Amino acid sequence: GITARYFDYNSDTTGDQDESGYTTDAGFIFTVASSLRIAAVGHNLLGSNATSYPRGFGTGLSFAPGGPLSISVDSLWNLELEDDQKSGRFGGGLEYLFAAQDGISRYPIRFGGVFDRASDEGYLNFGLGFSSAKLGLDIGGRKQVSGTGDEFIVQIGLSLVGAVPQARR
Repeated sequence: GITARYFDYNSDTTGDQDESGYTTDAGFIFTVASSLRIAAVGHNLLGSNATSYPRGFGTGLSFAPGGPLSISVDSLWNLELEDDQKSGRFGGGLEYLFAAQDGISRYPIRFGGVFDRASDEGYLNFGLGFSSAKLGLDIGGRKQVSGTGDEFIVQIGLSLVGAVPQARR
């Protein structure tokens, strides 16, 4: 797919400049087999040269061998860095999906990690969830395990799903 978008970035931070313009992203997902998907995306490929919106490239691989376990890895590269700067953000994770006997409710458990070469920081990620036909609830966290700082974040997400319109006959 291809997406064109307009941005208008205004900042009160010293050293940041206001920027606006158009940019374009493009990406694809290729299903190699029912259990294996490969993805790639380029962001800010065409349009503005704004410093807050650098050109970049990402890749991903998802493997779900059947049953409740799935595995994924991904990477992200900033293509507009100075020669002495490092790029590359690498992540991976596992999800185990418990299904309730009603066949509708699901309970995912997630665990993963991320390493950012530019900052030399690493993080462990974790999450628990619940989903049904009408409701989704996710609780996730991220703990910094390397680099400067001691970040710890907990996030909660709620999804409500309304009735799906049926086609008239």
